Amino acid sequence: MRQSRKNPEWVHGASGMRLRRILLTVCLLCFAGCTDPPPPPDVSGNDNDPRASARFAGADTCRACHAPDHADWVGTAHARAFDALAEVEQDQRDDCLPCHTVGFGQPGGFVDFATAEHLAGVQCESCHGPAQEHALDPLDRDLLPIVTTNPAACGVCHTDFHHPTFDEWRQSRHARALDAVRAEGRGVDECLRCHSGDYRLALEQDGSDLPTIDTARFGVICTTCHAPHGGTAEPAQLSLPLAALCVECHTQRDAPFGDEPHNPQFDLLTGTGGRGADGAPLVIEHAHTNVVTSDAERSCARCHVVALPVEDPNQADPDATVHTFNPFDTAIEGSADAQRVYAGCLPCHTAEEARTLRRSTQASIEARLDALAPFFLSGDPRYIDPDSLDTDEARATLESARFNFRFVETDGSLGVHNPSYAGQLLTIAETIVAELRP
Repeated sequence: MRQSRKNPEWVHGASGMRLRRILLTVCLLCFAGCTDPPPPPDVSGNDNDPRASARFAGADTCRACHAPDHADWVGTAHARAFDALAEVEQDQRDDCLPCHTVGFGQPGGFVDFATAEHLAGVQCESCHGPAQEHALDPLDRDLLPIVTTNPAACGVCHTDFHHPTFDEWRQSRHARALDAVRAEGRGVDECLRCHSGDYRLALEQDGSDLPTIDTARFGVICTTCHAPHGGTAEPAQLSLPLAALCVECHTQRDAPFGDEPHNPQFDLLTGTGGRGADGAPLVIEHAHTNVVTSDAERSCARCHVVALPVEDPNQADPDATVHTFNPFDTAIEGSADAQRVYAGCLPCHTAEEARTLRRSTQASIEARLDALAPFFLSGDPRYIDPDSLDTDEARATLESARFNFRFVETDGSLGVHNPSYAGQLLTIAETIVAELRP
């Protein structure tokens, strides 16, 4: 069952007694191709630390002043969380109630439906902490409930083998997005639009008090994609349709480095953005292009978020919400259950086909990238220096080759998004290099 909220650790804070749950020590998987994991993002604790004396008011009390948020929340699965337990006759279980009610096991919290119906479900105070004192004296700023973007607040319940969303996210590149841009050493505040959830939220609210590359706290987090209070027409409280959500960042459009390829996943998938030998735009679609663009409801998630429910989940065999966003579960590559490894590919391929195609495509593209890299790497004996070329036309042609090389390299799928396009872009680069190398 989900992690219990019982027996919290009480500590003193600046404004009185505070509750702080020590949730996690985060240990992340490394980037693809790296041998050592980067430093983990700091998501320990959920910032939700109400006073020891606080009591719970219930969402109906909050509605008096927060009617729009309450109206949004009513339509969410959070609001129906206790009902979901009751439907499967699990509403008496102490190990389930902490995450399906408000304050179970805490003073003034949910006890049972008969005596505390007003605290059934996941409500405002599940995330913001006890608010009865605030409701009685709303002008006292010291009594304001906690507001946090820390993903660990969601991880209190969206964890463990039934709903390992948070556990999977910890292993994802989304969790490491802020660390990644800092590690590059050339990150600027503009990068945070796609590399920091707390920056993006501040930008969307009123654009004031924006964190900087040094003060931002988190990478791409739960609230980057999901609307905490609901109020959207999208499934899972997504803030935008899936077709638009991923493309907000995974596209070359509006990249901060001008003509330098940067996260062009959607561009390569749709076969756009690369260059012909003459520098003109090159367009080549692929079956993967059609699969994604013809399915606006699922879009990228059709391959990258394929849930794998398990009949009897346990610690050794958990459910999978696929919030690693990896279409191939390479962590169990050696498993006999190839169906699970390649679940994202199964609508169109058999597991064996998917395995063969992935391995052959990625091995080929990786080898070609490795062979081309020295010609664009300053300091390598094979480097082609643009200044050594005689004409502007030759330099522009070399730049097209370098651009295509970087376009395929920074996509990161090693050709899987669009094998035809990736292959043709590298063929153009290889031809140009062969003509211009000394």
